[in-house]
Amino acid sequence: MGRTPTDRELLKSLHDGFVNLEYGDDAELHRLKSRGRMIMRRLYGEDSESYKQFASADFVRIVDFGVQDEWDESWQQDQLEITALLETLLEEMDLDTAEQRVEDHDKLPGPPSSDRVFVVHGHDEGMRESVARVLTKLGLQPVILHEQPDQGHTIIEKIERFSDVDFAVVLLSPDDVGYANAKGPETAQPRARQNVILELGYFAGKLSRRSVVALHKGDIELPSDYDGVLYTLYDTGGAWPYKLTRELRERGYTVSADDL
Repeated sequence: MGRTPTDRELLKSLHDGFVNLEYGDDAELHRLKSRGRMIMRRLYGEDSESYKQFASADFVRIVDFGVQDEWDESWQQDQLEITALLETLLEEMDLDTAEQRVEDHDKLPGPPSSDRVFVVHGHDEGMRESVARVLTKLGLQPVILHEQPDQGHTIIEKIERFSDVDFAVVLLSPDDVGYANAKGPETAQPRARQNVILELGYFAGKLSRRSVVALHKGDIELPSDYDGVLYTLYDTGGAWPYKLTRELRERGYTVSADDL
């Protein structure tokens, strides 16, 4: 089964259909209007002004000597008006989406409910233990999945069971190497394990991006689809514990760099 199109994609496809509609193509016009009424009804309801304005365009076309040009102009005017309507609705939809993103980004989550912090890690045991020690010094309890009892659960079930936390630290260590087939192996870059990337997305969605810090080690390929996640360099100079402490304080944890 294919992916269900978004509301914007439905509206955009309808707009493009009317833009590309050729004069006099009554069959395509009938298809577009039928589909358009269905889409507009779903998005705005039959009582909305948008639906009524869309449905009122009749695209009159009468072949009669002496008035042909006038009717042609009327048909084309309806086409222009309906595409303008759809363009306005698309702009409004984009503005609403942008405003919602700003609102979601600025929305502060509630205070932490416990001292548990989930630690997502790859194969770098030293990095994992260093982060766990820092969290412990700060008075927090690191939750490391392989240290928790299995009790017959699958990996994803264990993650769901032990993810009752308010903050996660994701460790992106250069455990794998990858490249795009189109670019060839000479473009290969170090990257984190795929399970780590999966869990990064899981916690960003579950906790909000402001409650996830991703520590990356070295010159590593970073996921491009997680704008807003806090990426912090796991540097050898030792600045990362202080940056992590600051983010935890911003999230509402009572922690102090004096304990490091």
